[in-house]
Amino acid sequence: MAQMDSELGVKGSSIIREWSGQVQPALVASLVFLFCLEACLWIRNFRLKKRLPGPFAWPVVGNAMQLGQMPHITFAKLAKKYGNVYQIRLGCSDVVVLNGDMAIREALVQHSTEFAGRPNFVSFQAVSGGKSMTFTNYSKQWKIHRKMAQSTIRAFSSANSQTKKAFEQQTVAEATELVEIFLKLGAQGSISTPLRS
Repeated sequence: MAQMDSELGVKGSSIIREWSGQVQPALVASLVFLFCLEACLWIRNFRLKKRLPGPFAWPVVGNAMQLGQMPHITFAKLAKKYGNVYQIRLGCSDVVVLNGDMAIREALVQHSTEFAGRPNFVSFQAVSGGKSMTFTNYSKQWKIHRKMAQSTIRAFSSANSQTKKAFEQQTVAEATELVEIFLKLGAQGSISTPLRS
């Protein structure tokens, strides 16, 4: 039995030696190339963009690893260090973080068009192809949709109490359905286009 184990050990180690001699240099070279490529892209983007103050962002993951289990506390600590308006990077997306009512009011009221856009997340595309009023980018079409939605909501909210209650129930049902779709997709570990199936 011991002889058999030693033979398997010798054969196994020779296979590993043979495999590592062929694959390891290619793997290391590929990893070095990808790291250099990412570093070059990161440096280029860093130089081209006028960045807000914020913590150092690592290539590929950005600041995602720094947020921890309670990101709201991390955001408050970062606000003490960098001010009420700072920038972090989550993956490949730059994110502007606003803290405090004055900074938020200034951004959403005085600079509303600059902050009206939405990021191009895959999850946003899963809902009506990213063309719904909630998930689409700021444009003339979005403004028309918003005006129509506001006038409809005003009409229903000023109507009788029975119509108002039916409107509220429909809104809650649609929101619940959307949450269930996202939970189902999250449990499966896949993102698809649920409304086009």
